[in-house]
Amino acid sequence: MRQSIASFHRAEERRKETEQKYLKTLRAKPTDPFEELEAKLLLHDLAVVSSKEQYALASMRLQGYSIAETACIQGMSEKRVRGLLRELYRVYLCLFP
Repeated sequence: MRQSIASFHRAEERRKETEQKYLKTLRAKPTDPFEELEAKLLLHDLAVVSSKEQYALASMRLQGYSIAETACIQGMSEKRVRGLLRELYRVYLCLFP
């Protein structure tokens, strides 16, 4: 039992240290206004060629959501999300080679 408790405390300490390191990297990296502008312009271009459903999916992906998270939030399967994004990607590449 003591080993389990000690092991748990060591794991918690490692987790906290890792979390602190990660938070320091987030704070150290200032946001790049050009990256933000590029993302907004891309989203604007996508809005022109996409359906409302595709736009919502692309917006979520640009915000950093995973395919699984996006599918869960939108209430659809991962396969459908991938298909809609793939279709949007093809259309976008045809319009803007």
